[in-house]
Amino acid sequence: MGLKSVSADVLSVSTVRGQHIPMVRTILGDYVPCGFNHGKTLYQKHTGESIFMYYWDARDGDDLSGWWFGEAVGGTECGSSCSRY
Repeated sequence: MGLKSVSADVLSVSTVRGQHIPMVRTILGDYVPCGFNHGKTLYQKHTGESIFMYYWDARDGDDLSGWWFGEAVGGTECGSSCSRY
């Protein structure tokens, strides 16, 4: 998956593989800022769907630290995560 800034306020999530996977299709699209979580900008899918991209720090352990996609911030249903950025 790729992430690029479309404008100062919009991030676009895309991929070159896996578009046929339902969870991937759910995550793809544009995200706009809607608040903050753990000191980083919180993003919501531009369509208004309850899909969020959020940062979770290491307070619950290094395994959970990083950027996440999910239906709720800090929820148990997460579609993808990235621990490097």
